[in-house]
Parts: sequence; structure tokens; C-alpha cells
Amino acid sequence: MDPTGLSPGNKASALDMAKVLQATSAYPLIARITSQRTHQVVVNGRLWPVRNTNRLVGKPGWEILASKTGFTNDAGRCLTMRLREAGRTFAVVLIGAAAPSARSLDALAVRRWLAGQTALRGPADTS
Repeated sequence: MDPTGLSPGNKASALDMAKVLQATSAYPLIARITSQRTHQVVVNGRLWPVRNTNRLVGKPGWEILASKTGFTNDAGRCLTMRLREAGRTFAVVLIGAAAPSARSLDALAVRRWLAGQTALRGPADTS
């Protein structure tokens, strides 16, 4: 309905988000910027720092190749990312998390599953 993605009339599926993520491969600059903790952009001649809201970017053990976070009341907290795990590249789309921490824990559970590791043992297990 609108380019911001914030209109309640906008609808997207997990497959739609995976396609958006796949498109980043055609734009290496977008992939590079979204896989860094911070980046600086020039706005009106001044450098402005931009911080990545994907808490997993730059974290030891994570090889994130591109990512996009988002939030609306209808969709909850969402995370779309391309990551490398166990020698393979995967697209991960998570939707509907109630909090940023839940989004990160969901991503951790998926990453462990992709690596063939056991499930999380509890809230304190965030490695």
C-alpha cells in the first residue's frame, strides 16, 4: 500500500521476505552494510552513525551475510537474514516475536538446528 511498509494495508509473507533477502545478492553494498554492527552515512555533508538493530550481527560465532529487522503491531518483531552455518548459506525469516530478545533466541534456536546442535536448555543459554 505504501513504500514505508508501515501501512496496515501492507501484507507480506515469509516467502516475500526471503525474496527481498535474495535480492540483496544483486546489491553487494546493501549486503555489506546490513551485515555490519555500525555504518556511517553522509547526510547533508555530515557523517551520521547508523546502528544495526540485529543484535546478532558481529557476535562471535555468527556469520551474517545480510539482515533486515522490522516491527509493526500486526507483524511483531521480525528478522530476515542470510547466514552461513555448517558450511552452507541459509535464508532465515522469523516473524511475530514479542520482544527483541525473543527474536534473537528464535534465531539462535534455528542456527543450532542448522548446525545439528541440541536445543536450548533455558534462558541463560545464549551461546
